[in-house]
Amino acid sequence: MSSITSSAYPVVTTSNDGDLFTIVRNGQLMKMNRAALQAFIETLTPDNFIALTDTPGTMVGQAGKVPAVNIAEDALEFVAGAANFFVSLTDGPGNFSSNALKVARVNAGETALEYVTQALTLLSDAPSSYSGASEYLVRVNAAANAIEFVRLEDVLPSGWATYVDTQYPSSGAAFTVPATTITQIPNNKGTVNESQKPADVTTFYDGSVITGRNGDGLGIMIYFKAVPTSASQYLDVWIDIGGSIGELYRQTFAFPKGIGVERGILYALPSAYTLNTWEANGGTVYCYSDAALDIYDINFNFDRSHKAR
Repeated sequence: MSSITSSAYPVVTTSNDGDLFTIVRNGQLMKMNRAALQAFIETLTPDNFIALTDTPGTMVGQAGKVPAVNIAEDALEFVAGAANFFVSLTDGPGNFSSNALKVARVNAGETALEYVTQALTLLSDAPSSYSGASEYLVRVNAAANAIEFVRLEDVLPSGWATYVDTQYPSSGAAFTVPATTITQIPNNKGTVNESQKPADVTTFYDGSVITGRNGDGLGIMIYFKAVPTSASQYLDVWIDIGGSIGELYRQTFAFPKGIGVERGILYALPSAYTLNTWEANGGTVYCYSDAALDIYDINFNFDRSHKAR
């Protein structure tokens, strides 16, 4: 018998309805036409999942479940879906009880999952505790690599302070301003209230000059009592910051009540601005009168309305 070769029996890749096929079935040769062979092959290949020999035989009562390899690793079975499957993991929490609103994370030993309460203090680039930070704000730190807690007064621009002279408290202990002489108004800051001073301001008044920061906006109120010694007397008050600028904001006050009658003097600048010359030299409060007068009960009050950018 000659051997079968492709030249003797050309390979045919298509078939016709009348073609016969020979197969071995149960140890015997059988001839089948194409339709019969197709029907036979379909009996060998199930057309649905539960018809497989290694799958569950029914889907009844298995709604929402998913197929998984069984413990014996020889078949598939239906198991609870993803919503409940997490707690069945051997390296995860065993249940969801008492863990409302918590999140899962890898534990410190890097061996399993655990539930933790999600909190800012658990982040690696955040403060680890809220202790001592009551009513503080959260901001990015100066290095721009973490967040930090800061006091409200450390970030807000405004703040005030007051400085009261104690050398010349009354008419019986007054400071005399000489006639026609430029004179610095004294204030020894014997009584100080800086409880609301901005944290980045060391002081508004150092006992000699009004301090300033380049770019700040500063409200200034100078108050004292004065007693004139001459009819139609006047008093000028101003601030001098030295350098090429010198005198600023001169104001003139009269004494309409007459000689020897006390008058309150209020020198007020609602919004002065301080630049580099003021920052370098400070501002000195001066006065000038055409006749001698006594001053006392001297108060300096300051209010920063704008923080330099």
